[in-house]
Amino acid sequence: MSRWVLWIFGIAFMSNGGAISSSLRSADFDTRGEGRGFVGFLQQEALPWRPFDLWSMPSGPQAKILSQDTRSGALSLLVYYPPRWEDQERGYHQANEEIFILEGDLTIGERTLTRRNYVYIPSGVLHGHQKTKDGCLALHFYDRKPGFVPESRGGAKTDVLLEYRNFYEEPWSHGLLRHRSPTPPPLLIKILRLDPRTGARTWIAGILGGHPIRPWETHPTWEEGYLLEGESTVGECLPEGIKIGTYRPGGYFFRPAGIAHGGPQGGAKTYAIWLFRAPARLDVQYYDQPHCPQSERPTRER
Repeated sequence: MSRWVLWIFGIAFMSNGGAISSSLRSADFDTRGEGRGFVGFLQQEALPWRPFDLWSMPSGPQAKILSQDTRSGALSLLVYYPPRWEDQERGYHQANEEIFILEGDLTIGERTLTRRNYVYIPSGVLHGHQKTKDGCLALHFYDRKPGFVPESRGGAKTDVLLEYRNFYEEPWSHGLLRHRSPTPPPLLIKILRLDPRTGARTWIAGILGGHPIRPWETHPTWEEGYLLEGESTVGECLPEGIKIGTYRPGGYFFRPAGIAHGGPQGGAKTYAIWLFRAPARLDVQYYDQPHCPQSERPTRER
């Protein structure tokens, strides 16, 4: 069995008007995703809406839970804010938060986010108030249980800024330049966030259709994705056997470390645009074989 390893390189980006922010992690921060397990081939329209009531806030928003970590409380959510909803409370979360706007508008403090805008709010950073004029559909990601602390209690960080990105303003760049591939790489990326210390990243991947061969691959860290456009077929080497499925817009997966995925049946017939997240440097191990490789337990992040 032939295999090779590649690290996806990146560069550090500055927030609008300030320096990169990065919250310190505890020594036991989970980069393997074992507290969530595999969640895949999920279409958001099949999930029920429930009140978005993680903390005290005005009623109205609804949420769909995409995945949840039973150990840390980390959450990935699809949230709907109704038109003219407003929350006057200022405060901060006890978790790092990421928001990606799918449709509509959401104002946080003095900044209004619209379609495909992104913001990273580090733990402890004061923000608010929040409101929407026409309603909003957004993805929310929290790296632990997102407790909320009102401004009146104090303790907020004052030397860290929010990081903003606009999908339409970020350039496409080459992503995985596949070693020994005789054909052009099928992947372009837009980096939304990259932590130069931990390697944690959030990025957009544009997968071009028609690429003839896609090898199996594994990562030593968890990865999650939400399909924004197009369609994408993915194979997964799960303990119960190979599973192959096709994602449509609104499709979601959370894949723990070490699960082989992709495979010769995977790819996009036309194109696919994904939002991806990973909590650490993303090493990629490829396998030169048509069948599902034996699951391996990669070494922990160094």
